[in-house]
Amino acid sequence: MLIIDLGITGLPGNYIIYLVTRPYNVDHMVEVKNAGIEGDGWFVTINGELALTTDREPAQFGSYDANKDASEDAALGRLNGELYVNDELGWAHAALGFNAVINVGNEWRLRVKAPMDPLRNTPHNRALVKAVSDDDVVAELRNWDSISERSFSVLINGSVIGDILHQSIANLVMLWDGGKITPGPLIYHLFWIRDGSYMATALTMSNLTDMGRAVVEELLRRVDTSGYFKAVDFEVREYDANGQVLWAVSKYVQLTRDYDALRRWYPMIRRGVEWLETNREVTGDESIRGLLPPSWSAEDTGPWTTITGTICGP
Repeated sequence: MLIIDLGITGLPGNYIIYLVTRPYNVDHMVEVKNAGIEGDGWFVTINGELALTTDREPAQFGSYDANKDASEDAALGRLNGELYVNDELGWAHAALGFNAVINVGNEWRLRVKAPMDPLRNTPHNRALVKAVSDDDVVAELRNWDSISERSFSVLINGSVIGDILHQSIANLVMLWDGGKITPGPLIYHLFWIRDGSYMATALTMSNLTDMGRAVVEELLRRVDTSGYFKAVDFEVREYDANGQVLWAVSKYVQLTRDYDALRRWYPMIRRGVEWLETNREVTGDESIRGLLPPSWSAEDTGPWTTITGTICGP
């Protein structure tokens, strides 16, 4: 669950704060066919599922399809007032506008709660994601403190390097979702082997070894009967996936010396290596010998497959 506790302070006056949801991704891997705003609790729904709620009633609202842009309307100081929109292109989104009144010495606050993955729009789930309480905020701060205490830290005379590192680790942890990890909400909310292997290693190097191990185990669970590691949660074959997984495993063990985990993982590792040996080019032009054949993604045609897939892996 993502909790945003927004505090606004500044010169006294009346301001408008806009909260705009966007399509989950621009590649249409998840199409947003409809977006809506339910006024009885000021929930924003995406494809009929709960996406977020706020603790304040908006003064403006609007839902948009691909032909209109809520950001543009917000810049002009107005939203269209539509509760729901259906979008054939799959780019529907919604926006809420709030009147932020700041008096002398006063702070205006807005709290938002959003599930990391949308929830079915049921009474139980509506109660679950309803407005954020002080207890929610305190619990979330304690959770972050517990993570920060375990993570890698640097202190150099009062320089900003330590703060930058702390923020980077926080950004990484926010994308960790119970074992899965995603490249970022502004890219796509999918667990992808290519990104996940790097991010698992970053978590481990940050001393968050339990989170790093969970991602590595999720990577390994993606091996199929042939020994191929499924790159992403839809039907695409990316032939650098096996090398990426094997690299992530090797980095985890190198950093943690967790040889018990390595022994447990060995059957899946062996299958992945055998798949590489079976599928790489062994005859023909010497310039491509040892490479895997080109696949769906352009990244697979470069040297990464050679280095990781056929050298590091076996």
